[in-house]
Amino acid sequence: MIKDYLKYAWNNIMQRKVRTFLNILSILIGIAAVFALVSFSEGLEWYVQDNFEKLGGDKVIVFQKGGIGEDNNVMISDQDFNFLKKQNDIIEATGFKFKSAEITFKKEREIPWIIGLETAPEDVRMLEDMSGIEIMEGRALKEGDKLNVVLGYRYTKSNDIFKKRIKLNDNIEIGNISLDVIGFYDKVGNPDDDRNVYVSMDGYESLFPDDESYTQLIGQVAPRVDPGAFAEKFEEKFRKFRNQKEGQEDFTVDSVEDLMETFNNILGILQGVLMGIVLISVLVATVNIMNTMFTAVLERTQEIGVMKAIGAENNTIMLVFLIESSIIGFMGSAAGVLIGWMLASMGGSVLVALNYDMLKPIFPFWLIASCLIAGTLVGTVAGLMPARRASLLKPVDSLRYE
Repeated sequence: MIKDYLKYAWNNIMQRKVRTFLNILSILIGIAAVFALVSFSEGLEWYVQDNFEKLGGDKVIVFQKGGIGEDNNVMISDQDFNFLKKQNDIIEATGFKFKSAEITFKKEREIPWIIGLETAPEDVRMLEDMSGIEIMEGRALKEGDKLNVVLGYRYTKSNDIFKKRIKLNDNIEIGNISLDVIGFYDKVGNPDDDRNVYVSMDGYESLFPDDESYTQLIGQVAPRVDPGAFAEKFEEKFRKFRNQKEGQEDFTVDSVEDLMETFNNILGILQGVLMGIVLISVLVATVNIMNTMFTAVLERTQEIGVMKAIGAENNTIMLVFLIESSIIGFMGSAAGVLIGWMLASMGGSVLVALNYDMLKPIFPFWLIASCLIAGTLVGTVAGLMPARRASLLKPVDSLRYE
């Protein structure tokens, strides 16, 4: 019986190809937009979560308030660093200094971030964990590398930062100081991070003798300690240590979990706004299908009268029209998933080529299934009122309708 209903509904849909196409198109646009946008946001969320997992949930981070390079008057001194290291619940700590500066390679110039780091093995490991990076070629910095440098991934590519790629043992200049390239970090997927320049803390202080402030401190808490609770308590202690009033701090203390929660909240708001815009398109599709089905009911009034005259029940008439609208909804959603996948894949390839790997889309099964179900439901819901109207038509009136 259901097979007959499906065949009947399909034949009716095929008799109105242009109208069917326009309805499918209206659903396709909304579903394709949802699919593409969510796949990009899922890719970004996966990228960030993966990096936070590499960093580890047992870390707390002390920032200059306002972000890197925002306020040169904010100082995080050696005394502040030592204060963090002396906390009973901290088992390991390191600090970094950041500064944007001009580098020169074969008379070409670029202004990346120069990152100064401590070169003890545990400090280098914390940097690599925090940034989600590992050595691709050469070696990492170690003690005594005052005039050596490790570069980000993009320096290994020609016609990217410089016309020619930089190779091991090449020299770059920062200011008037020549530095030997001893290694390259693998790709991070963020174009800014992939052009960073890493130097030892001794080298950084030689390059920028007036920059005495740490930009960022990282502490690893003991296994028994909750990082969020420690961050809260340490912020109060650190405020008192720096003789600052509550609410007037020039620093921020966060755990990795706090940062992840903040990111998820921001991403959730962004997704909500995008979904709101897309839902408008879905609403338009619903209205279009409803209008089409009402028109179909009018055009097939006599046909409905014949069906009822030979014994078709109201539920049968209603089911036929619901099947038609559901098929249209499914076809639109399937086409939308396909188009959305194609657009997201092409967009992802372009972004990867531009070194924005963090925005590479992913396509989880739940996203495909949700879009197919949602599109089908749109068609079904849009067909409810027209189907009910068709089912309530009286046979005698229907047969007389012209």
